[in-house]
Amino acid sequence: LHNYCSKHRRCQAVAEVQRFMRILETHVQGNCKARELKKRDKVLLSLKAIGNAGLAAGTLIPTLSKCVQSHTNLLQVRLAAVYAFRRIPCDFDRTALVQLYLTMGEDAELRIAAYSILMKCPSEQLFEIVGLTLRKERSSQ
Repeated sequence: LHNYCSKHRRCQAVAEVQRFMRILETHVQGNCKARELKKRDKVLLSLKAIGNAGLAAGTLIPTLSKCVQSHTNLLQVRLAAVYAFRRIPCDFDRTALVQLYLTMGEDAELRIAAYSILMKCPSEQLFEIVGLTLRKERSSQ
């Protein structure tokens, strides 16, 4: 899907792509709630597929954001949701990742993952955010 969308910038408008992305979205059920093993595996696999989709996954940013922000989700699921942003183009909304990075009380591994994905799309504004955050940072990781 990523290769197809790399060659067809309007892939999000293709019915088959939309159908596939809707299937993945139903697997994560809007917020990635997954407590039992079978469901968790399905959510994790779907998040990996969303991350592989790249441009086609842009429509799922609100869903990914909910998955990232939900403190009731398992750490493993939240991390997978962060990494699902990895191929989504830089001009898409990454506010959930910025908020996650800025929240000092969040798990360090989660914040580092958000930082890593955010830095794939560096900007002057992001550098300012990082600089301000580093001045207040409590974690040595």
